[in-house]
Amino acid sequence: MKYLAILLIALLLISCSENYKLKTKILSIDSDTTVLAKMQIKYAKGFSVYYYKNYKKITVYNPWKNDQIFYEYIIVSDTSLLKQNKENKFYISTKKLENIAQLSSTQINMFQELGLLDRIKAVSTLSFLYNNTIIDKINKEQIIELGNDQNLNIEKCITQNFDAIFTTGWDKLNENYKKLIEQQIPVIFSFDWQEESPLGRAEWIKFISVFFNKEKIAENYFNNIEKKYIELQKIAKTSKNKPAVFNGYAINGTWYVAGSESYLVRLFNDANAQYIFSYNNSKGSVPLSIETVFAKAKNADFWVVTAGNDFLLSDNRYNMFKAKTNKNIYSNNNRINSFGGNDYWESAVIHPELQLQDFINIFHKNLLSDTNLIYHKKIIK
Repeated sequence: MKYLAILLIALLLISCSENYKLKTKILSIDSDTTVLAKMQIKYAKGFSVYYYKNYKKITVYNPWKNDQIFYEYIIVSDTSLLKQNKENKFYISTKKLENIAQLSSTQINMFQELGLLDRIKAVSTLSFLYNNTIIDKINKEQIIELGNDQNLNIEKCITQNFDAIFTTGWDKLNENYKKLIEQQIPVIFSFDWQEESPLGRAEWIKFISVFFNKEKIAENYFNNIEKKYIELQKIAKTSKNKPAVFNGYAINGTWYVAGSESYLVRLFNDANAQYIFSYNNSKGSVPLSIETVFAKAKNADFWVVTAGNDFLLSDNRYNMFKAKTNKNIYSNNNRINSFGGNDYWESAVIHPELQLQDFINIFHKNLLSDTNLIYHKKIIK
């Protein structure tokens, strides 16, 4: 009995010791507030990354609400440090990110560049996807479809035991995501599409990389495309010609032109073109009447649209634009597959240098004689 008592006491001490160590580790996340490093983010404004001794913290900011904190993600490698998720905060282990649902098509190629495409086990829908590997896996039933944000298959999301669901962020949580969060399924929101800078959008590859410890790969990738982008900017500026350009077309009587602070206009400016509606000082689309657009853009050199040539048949007044007469209308639908998937909304996001190359080729035909259009094509030849 004496030896049994000693053994029980020893086991109790070991158990207490282990519990103490575990509590110490868990408490260390809350008490560890010393920042060891901060990720260098040059252009993107929608997220930040801080490194601590035992974890990494990613903060996503809400662009509609004065960049208030929208969600925080605490990334750990030691699973014993995982904690119960709180409001607007998720605790995620890098060792538990094998079964991923990716509902944002713009991030599929980010996963590919990081060597993570095999982690994707679900997407929103086959329609409008372009990536051949993902499409092939869907056809082989290796990847399932979950539906879009508003029509998400919640039952599948829960029963498939996803380690995380990557999705496009909005200014507030919809009911579908609230249900998933209640089930402790990490929902990772991304506002890459809200960035005004082409390089800023591409820089969200760094955001993805943090969850998988792929930061070095992301940094090297981004530095490479940034270098190419800046080189192309310099080449564009050598042209003495600065052609006038406008975008969009009338939908139900309203013509939406790009805001002068928008992503598209940044590309126009970097390609050394003059945007006709640069005075509007908006980040989003600006609604105008067709009469207003015609008055300002009738003599513009180039017209850029997100459409096929069918739209030209909808209004005879389009024939009065100089860009139509000179056959200088370009669309971003040069790479579309049989499902309707447009690669402009996938790989172009992480290839701003190729988008800029396209516009330089459109606006200044002799500057890049050894390259062809990739994402854009001439509508009327």
